[in-house]
Formats: sequence, C-alpha cells, structure tokens
Amino acid sequence: MKNVELKAQLTQAEELNNAGKYEEAEILANDVLAALNIPSPSLLREQLGETEDNRGARKEASRLEDEQELRCKALITLSTTKRRRGDFQIALSLAHTSLDIAEESTIPELIAKALGNCGVVYGYLSDYANALTYSQKALAIYEEIGSKDGIASNLGNIGNVYVNLADYANALTYFQKTIDIYEEIGNKVRIAVSFNNIGQIYRHLSDFTKELEYYQKALAINEEFCIKDGMAGNFSNIGIVYWNLSDYDKAIEYYRKSLSINEELGKKYNIAINLGNIGNFYHKLSDHNKAMEYYLKALDVNEEIGQKKGIAMILGNIGELYRNMSDYSTALEYYQNALAINDELGTREGSAINLGRIGDTFAIPDFSGYDACIAEEYLKKSVVLSNEIGAKLQSCKGYKKLAKLYKQTEQWKEFSIHFEEYHNLNEEIQTEDAKKKAILLEHNRKIDEAERDRQVKIARFQEQRKYSTTFSLLK
Repeated sequence: MKNVELKAQLTQAEELNNAGKYEEAEILANDVLAALNIPSPSLLREQLGETEDNRGARKEASRLEDEQELRCKALITLSTTKRRRGDFQIALSLAHTSLDIAEESTIPELIAKALGNCGVVYGYLSDYANALTYSQKALAIYEEIGSKDGIASNLGNIGNVYVNLADYANALTYFQKTIDIYEEIGNKVRIAVSFNNIGQIYRHLSDFTKELEYYQKALAINEEFCIKDGMAGNFSNIGIVYWNLSDYDKAIEYYRKSLSINEELGKKYNIAINLGNIGNFYHKLSDHNKAMEYYLKALDVNEEIGQKKGIAMILGNIGELYRNMSDYSTALEYYQNALAINDELGTREGSAINLGRIGDTFAIPDFSGYDACIAEEYLKKSVVLSNEIGAKLQSCKGYKKLAKLYKQTEQWKEFSIHFEEYHNLNEEIQTEDAKKKAILLEHNRKIDEAERDRQVKIARFQEQRKYSTTFSLLK
C-alpha cells in the first residue's frame, strides 16, 4: 500500500474517532501500523554512510522516514482512540511510543503533537504535574515554529489542567489567550470551544448566570456555522446549568436536544453521556424504573464502544439507584464493580468516590450486612486517597461520613477528631472558593477593560478608514 493511501486511511481513522466510532477507527489505525512494519531510518542511514554508491539506498531511507512519520501519527490516533474508550494506561504507552518515534524523526511539529498527546493522556489520569510538563514542552515548540493553531490548542490544554487543579484564575488566563489567537487567525469555531471551557470554570464556582452566558455564546457560533457536534455539547452543558438551578423540565429539554443531534451524527460516546444525564433526571424525580431504563441504555452504549470510564460511572449510578430503593446488597455489587474498573484505569478520584459509597453502605444500620469495621476501613481508604490527589470536597465528605459512623458507634473521641477535620476542611473549601471568586472577579474586570479598549480602537480605526475613503473620493 502506497504512503498516499495510508495517509487517506489514517485521515479516515481520525474522522471515525471524532464520530465516536472507536472500534472502526482502531481497526484502520492498526491496519496502517501493520503496513508500516519498518526498520529505523536513522539506523539505516548510519549503516549506509555517505558514498555515491548508496545514493539510491539513501533515497530509500528518506522514504522510510516518511513512513516513520506516518507510523507516529497512526500511534497518536490509536492513543486517542484508547483514551476516548477509557483505556488510559494503554493510551499512555502508545503516546510515549509515538513520542520516541517523533523525537527520532527530528520533525518539530511531529514532536510537539506527540508531546501534546502525552499531556492530554496524563490529564485524564489525574497526573496534572506531567500533564502540565508535556503540554508546556509542546507549547514551547509550537511557539518556536510559529504554529498558531498548535499554540492555541496547547494553551487550551494547559487551561484544562488548571481547571482540574481548581486554579480558575490561571485557567481563565489561558482560555482567554486561546480566544485572542483564534480571533487573530479568524477561527470562530475554536473560539466557541474556548467559550465552552470558560463556561465550565463558572460551573465550578457555582456562578450559573455566567456559565449560561458563555455556553450561549458558544452555541451562537456553532449555530452560525452549523457545527452540529458543538451544538450538541452546548445543549448538554446548558441542560446541566438548568439542572443545577433545579429547573429539571428545562434540563431534560436540553438533554433531549443534545441526544437528538448526537444520534443523528452517530456519536456514541456522547449518546452515552446524554442517556446517563436523562437517567439522572429520572433518578432525581424518584422514577426508578425510568432511571434504570436510561442507565442501562447508557451502559449498553458504553460497553459497545469499550468506554470503561463511562461504564464505571454508570455502574456507580445504578448502585446509587439500588441504594435509594434500599437494596443495599445489589448496590454494593455495583459499587464494587465500578471500583474495580476505576482501579484498573487508575482513575483515582473515581476510586475514592466508590470506596466512600461502599463504606457508607456498610454503615447503614438497616442493612442486613451492616458492619461498622468494614465501613470504617473503606471510608478511611476513601479519605486517604482523596487527600493524596487533593480532592478536598471528597475528603470533606469522607470525614463527615466517618464522624457520623463514630457517632453511631459511640466512639466519641474519634467522632470529635473527624468532625473537627470535616468542619475545618469545609471552612477551608468555602474560604478558598470565596478567594477564587474574588480573584476571578478582578481578572474579569481586567478582561472587560481590555475588551472595551479593543472596541474603542476598532471604532477609531473604522472612523479613520471612513474619513480616508471620503477624502480620497473628494480629491
């Protein structure tokens, strides 16, 4: 198969990835890799030397270099497929293999792409230090070669890391930089992505008015250019805003709009998310049958595409549903299955959540399997893990659950210690949130001032151009 055909096949694999057809994408990417079972070009050059007799052979080495570049890109595509399916460790291994090949090739843009991919995978593994390191290395190369698309993309990735680190002021700075670049190069569609990211910052700060404002800005752009997958994402996020505002009828309306588009596009990953959100809607209304119907639909889709993180999330939700129906044994079964997947994937926050759920279930006095010792064991594991990854809200919940358990068992010293831990951490979280909001307000004020200055400059320029045109006509 010729390189041009392999490139076309790889492009098709990337399109299938974006459409959520991961199995088909994986098959195509693997086919490309199978066709590129080649030796190292650098080793071949070393063996060939620089004699005139080897001119044809050196041409062959050059061809092999092109194939190595294709191999690297195929590995990145396959890494993306594995990441989107929730196989994060495999995705990371593929990402590093692609980086090794890229560095051997000495092609700066290829190295930057491989570094950026490593950064994204580390982000999904909650290894934010490495996520930042690799994304910043990629950014430095893109800046050196002047690739504005690459610069903006990695600025956005760094912004997402800061969101996960709850450093919202820094996140907003990076997202604003991406907007500035995309405005400069006229890429409105990518501006919509940045607006969507900023909206999610405001979700974390519970500023639902601002959150909705940014999602609507993103939606307006996506509707202007008929970017249906973007519209579907915006509808889903707007639904979450209304959910957090307890306007459940509006929430379900937007969830269904999002689902309709994703079904039209065949984006199974997003379909699973929509079905899970609709399941949450019915769960909230205590319509257990409907909730189970949608959770099982979401589970089927996640299993079909091999999206393990999604499977774990839905299993945990089904466990919560059984717990609310007082079927504690079945709830435990689902929590444990979810925990097993979280442990396999290395998604430690998911593990911490399910450890807490298991411990909390064993602490229910009405449960026939009630066991305070097992409850304590799991709740302590949850708190330790939450503390390790800096998940303060989850740690806070864990201390509260432990305090409740010690109160039930009349272990007053332990109750006092853990209630104090809960109280102090809860105050710390509230203080941090207040500080973050204050910093963000100041940051927003500066951005608003810069935007006003920009608009004034545009108006002056347009007025000068109008005057210049009029003067030219009068001459």
